[in-house]
Amino acid sequence: MTAVLMEQLQPRPGLRVADVGTGAAVTCAISARVCGDQQVVSIDRDPYVAEAARHHLAALGLHPTLVTGDGEAGWPMMAPFDRIFASYSLARVPAPWLEQLAPGGTALAHLTTGSPSWPALAVISKDPAGQVTGELRPVRYGHRAGHGLDWIFLKKSFRDRIAARDGATVTHNRQAPPPDTARGFWLALNFLNPVLVRKGGADHLVIGAPACRSWVAARPAGAGGWDVAASGPRDIWEEIQHTQALWQAAGRPAVYRLRFGSDGQQQLSAGSGRRELTWTLPTANTPAAPPEGAR
Repeated sequence: MTAVLMEQLQPRPGLRVADVGTGAAVTCAISARVCGDQQVVSIDRDPYVAEAARHHLAALGLHPTLVTGDGEAGWPMMAPFDRIFASYSLARVPAPWLEQLAPGGTALAHLTTGSPSWPALAVISKDPAGQVTGELRPVRYGHRAGHGLDWIFLKKSFRDRIAARDGATVTHNRQAPPPDTARGFWLALNFLNPVLVRKGGADHLVIGAPACRSWVAARPAGAGGWDVAASGPRDIWEEIQHTQALWQAAGRPAVYRLRFGSDGQQQLSAGSGRRELTWTLPTANTPAAPPEGAR
């Protein structure tokens, strides 16, 4: 994942880079080696992580600027940056990054609702006139949620309850959900119906909502439809069907436009007119509630 993202970032000698979330300093080392260590600043909120990185980088003969602080604030002392890269997921793109991005620059960050099941990569650019545009792309792998965001998952007790079909209602449905390859749909489901988690490794579709203990398990039936077992206050199967209808009406988008409003709003959209599929990211770096009508 790191190699793919660094290739997409396209570091070049002389470019100024903000590496947000130092961690093991791998991306910082690559950026410093390619761009020049005087061109790179790496920011981490943990002073012990930053100090360890300093020693590891020095052993490689690299001496970039290492800062202890809030990476979402960027580092205005070295701005503007040609490249900004985050090693953790956020609920939205921090406004200081947009301000500190240089004309012609690129920023990459994974966005999350707190679920690890359907990661998404925000690709942001600024044109020579200073206009910021972006898009959100579904990706196979994404970083973990950063500081202040919950990372939700299906605990074993919850998985066992689903496997036992405890309290489940079983129905037969004719309409199938989109395939796994329709990543644009699953990305929309994740944002329009947040705090859902898919059970990995299952031979059929299993999705749970840990916050309210709702779940759905669906598998193809011999008659050509789907057998759907569900339990809990949320009708997750209906959420899937409703989101599928919106996604299909918008033209089955694979990626979404990311717009930055003058009022600070960040909006995702695809399609146009009455069939446009759109939603707004939270105004703070916290997971969003389902928008009106999303269920």
